[in-house]
Amino acid sequence: MSWVRQGDEADMFPMLMDLAQCEGFDHRTMNEVHGFISRASSYSARYKTDYILELGYVHSLLGSETDRIVRMCIEVGLLSRIEVDGRQKLKIVEDPTYIHILSKADSQW
Repeated sequence: MSWVRQGDEADMFPMLMDLAQCEGFDHRTMNEVHGFISRASSYSARYKTDYILELGYVHSLLGSETDRIVRMCIEVGLLSRIEVDGRQKLKIVEDPTYIHILSKADSQW
């Protein structure tokens, strides 16, 4: 069984607050990003990806806003770009005070 937990103060997480300094920020951005990270975390927990996201999945959630939201998330540290088996992917920040996902190894144990 897999699970994801948000910290009690996830809605005011410092990296989320830092979005206000990013180019392209507006009154919707924090809710867009927090909702995106929340849904992406559920996806990661369900498919046991250990915080790693396929770019196709990210595009399916963000649509035409993908470039803007991903750029801002990388800028503040909520996401990072990684390569897995020669393919570009994104990784959600591993910080249990924000989002904690049960790892694949722990889930299998």
